[in-house]
Amino acid sequence: MPKNIIAILIFFLLISCSPSVPSQGMIQTAIAETQAVAPTFTNTNIPVPTLTSTITVTASPTPDLRIITDDPQGFLLKPEDLPREAKYYLPNSAWISPHLNSEVVSGWTVEKGKEYLARTGRINGWVVYYAKGTRTVYAPDEIFNNVIMFNSSAGASLFVTDYSYRKRFPKEEWEAVDNKIENLGQVYDVERKVQVTSGGDKKIQYCISFAYYNYGVVTCGIGLEKDIVPEIIETGARAVLKKLQNAPLVFPPTETPEIVSTSTPTP
Repeated sequence: MPKNIIAILIFFLLISCSPSVPSQGMIQTAIAETQAVAPTFTNTNIPVPTLTSTITVTASPTPDLRIITDDPQGFLLKPEDLPREAKYYLPNSAWISPHLNSEVVSGWTVEKGKEYLARTGRINGWVVYYAKGTRTVYAPDEIFNNVIMFNSSAGASLFVTDYSYRKRFPKEEWEAVDNKIENLGQVYDVERKVQVTSGGDKKIQYCISFAYYNYGVVTCGIGLEKDIVPEIIETGARAVLKKLQNAPLVFPPTETPEIVSTSTPTP
């Protein structure tokens, strides 16, 4: 028999056997004892929640496969893109020319040249050199610019990361330069080569390479160490980048706008 029922029976038995009405103290004691032995009911039908870890899956952004199809010659650095006080100019027509795939193969050797073309999807390129027209300012004696079209953004980026001067010419004294440049294409690289002249001076080639969509760009300053001003070379590189940014983007023939993101590649 449940304990609370026993307590209630004892209470009424006391009442019936007692010649007098129970005192208020006895009543309160009986109530207290009844509450003390009252069972605690638990609803076993209430489900107990189970704690589980939540896995958040972040979808990878769809790559932007659009390309620039304009002729590389139109993006070449111009004298007006460089500091006026240095008076850069084009000495003659031999200082500007297309740089064809056939010239790459002959210059790199057949095996290495064909591997480079196959991996990057190189299509065509142009090169130009400008000479400094004054000796009164500190600026590179020559500015070199190479603009190259590839068939994809991946190929242009591969050109920068895998075909730098120090990787292509490991026997030459090219070295990486730790120069942080903000917002220069989707990938960039800075390197230089130091040569000592017969007179003991240091002649420097300081180059900045970057990729923007399917274009690779190299801009170099060449001159004595005192004349190599990195800011001038970066100014030239950014001038080419601005031209590329103003160029129209189109989808390759095998791609459709419905399946390709329109986001700009991250610098």
